[in-house]
Amino acid sequence: MRKLSLDCSGAALAEFAMALPILIVLTLGIADFGLLTNNTAVLEASVRSGAEMVIANPTVNALPTSLLSSGATWNPISAASCWCPNGTSVACPAPGVPSPCSQTLGGITDVRILQRVGVSATANSSPLLPWSSITSLFPATETPTASVRTD
Repeated sequence: MRKLSLDCSGAALAEFAMALPILIVLTLGIADFGLLTNNTAVLEASVRSGAEMVIANPTVNALPTSLLSSGATWNPISAASCWCPNGTSVACPAPGVPSPCSQTLGGITDVRILQRVGVSATANSSPLLPWSSITSLFPATETPTASVRTD
């Protein structure tokens, strides 16, 4: 019996078997976080491009799905909000209509209209492990929003 208790063969294998599940969960968690971060960055860049398209062409009411990664969809484009440089909110004029803004600063008349448009998209994330049931750090859907201002 004494000889059997001094035998340490297989101890390393037993310790490795106990540590392996923890190592696998840590590795998959790091990989999932990297994938989620990358997918969010790509989706945010696409949303910024979509917002710039809306500013360039205010009459557009549907953005091309070719800007988005597979599985992502555009949310409805929010109505533009407009205001004068002095902060007065105004209705957004149609192209070619004179500006309702008129402000004189230092002898210079400023008739610019500042416009803000919000564009967003939604994409489902597919993690390697079902993290959403464990923690809210890994959301099931991503919805980045871009807000672009133009003068």
